[in-house]
Amino acid sequence: MDTDELRERYEAFGDETVYAEAVRRYEDALAGRPTDVRLLASYGYLQEWHGRRAIRAAADRYEQAIAVDPRYDKPHWQLVSALAAEWRFIVDWCEQRRYDLAADWPKRELQRLTAQAAGG
Repeated sequence: MDTDELRERYEAFGDETVYAEAVRRYEDALAGRPTDVRLLASYGYLQEWHGRRAIRAAADRYEQAIAVDPRYDKPHWQLVSALAAEWRFIVDWCEQRRYDLAADWPKRELQRLTAQAAGG
């Protein structure tokens, strides 16, 4: 399989052995073509999916901890922080590129999550 096929398989199934092989192949390919924009973008997409899966897995563990002991505060705050991080990235990314967020709800949701994480 080439890098694109490995990336697509990882995206579809989340197999960490496929991810490890994809990383190895991307690194090998980039060693020979470090300015290949399509290769860089494709590798970035693989890393993005890996990060999303990691955040989702963390959120699942926090929710399990909350279910076991809802009085233990720490997983509540960690869950809110994980969710807020994704929103902060989206809003900041759009603002840095001067993209107009036509809808106001992304900023409101980020403010709500940030306030909740701060204990407000």
